[in-house]
Amino acid sequence: MEAIAYLSLERLCLVDGEGPLRTAKDKFLNVALAAIPRISEIIAAYPAEHRAGALKVAARRYRRAAWDFGCTKEDSDGSVDAVMRTLQVQVEKHVIVQGKLTSLLHRLARQERLRTKRTEGPSSKWQTLGKNWG
Repeated sequence: MEAIAYLSLERLCLVDGEGPLRTAKDKFLNVALAAIPRISEIIAAYPAEHRAGALKVAARRYRRAAWDFGCTKEDSDGSVDAVMRTLQVQVEKHVIVQGKLTSLLHRLARQERLRTKRTEGPSSKWQTLGKNWG
């Protein structure tokens, strides 16, 4: 019987012709892949120099979870490797998006400062100086 993978609500669902697969590996993959969006968000928030360590910790925890689900060592190794590849891609995407958002925030803040300076204008500064002199 051949398994079919399909994407549903941002998670990978594994099914065969008669419904969800029930092996330990399949259960682990469904849970592990469903957790990737949140875990990748957390890891992406770490400073760049700490992300590699965070990914290693995630790999160890995924491996432990696979064993807890009852996966064999062979299934565990292959499944965790696949999950980690997906997690790394998602972390990279989060980092790119965060960088773009930070850049946009800086640009908007700069524009706001310039707009504020224009509305105050030099005449208001001279008026303030004139009041102090007179």
